[in-house]
Amino acid sequence: MKISPFFCGVLALCLFAACKKDNNALPSELKPDPLLALGDSCFYQIDGKSYSFNRPAGLQMRSAQTNVKLDSIVNGARYYSGDKDSVLFSRSYNFNDKESMAGINISFAKKYNKKEMDESLMYMFIPKNRLDLFLPGNYKYASDYEREHTQNGIAISLYTNESFSSHSEVSMERPTVITSESQQKSKFEIISCVKLTNGSYLLEAKFNTVVFDREEKVKKDVEKGYLRLILY
Repeated sequence: MKISPFFCGVLALCLFAACKKDNNALPSELKPDPLLALGDSCFYQIDGKSYSFNRPAGLQMRSAQTNVKLDSIVNGARYYSGDKDSVLFSRSYNFNDKESMAGINISFAKKYNKKEMDESLMYMFIPKNRLDLFLPGNYKYASDYEREHTQNGIAISLYTNESFSSHSEVSMERPTVITSESQQKSKFEIISCVKLTNGSYLLEAKFNTVVFDREEKVKKDVEKGYLRLILY
């Protein structure tokens, strides 16, 4: 039986097309993302001394009432009021080092309408857009964090031999000297927030701020601050 040259040509063409189709179906090789090797890190200087942390000590999420007012104190009991339709949500990242006996806590806080949030099983309101706190750009410091909760922004607490913070830590029944003007020369900038191949995000930020002791009598400059976080 003779085989037509035309038939051989068609058969060869079909085999070539099939091989090409199979090659296209092969998954492309995934290159490892070098950014995945980076972990959480924080650095800053205070009183001319540098502090560096490479291991986070924990993450805390919190939702609280906004525009809080102390209405009265009756027999030692304090009565507060505030907005019922909005919530201040914050995510706090803590770093510490046992050898240097030092640590820092950085909080990202923002007010949301409850319609923009989901209520969890723990009765905590969580933003539907969970990356909203971490968009690149400049952020102000929330001087009334953990008090009236009228401001969005960043709050920083740190300790060495003493505790210091960018916001007031005295109770609301006492006046505070810490206001927005206290942080006029301070800056917190999220440089970037990029998505990694495993679905998490890598955030980088730089900052400087003024921190006060608990009695608000001593203030110090925090300089050359750098923060890197893996957001899941």
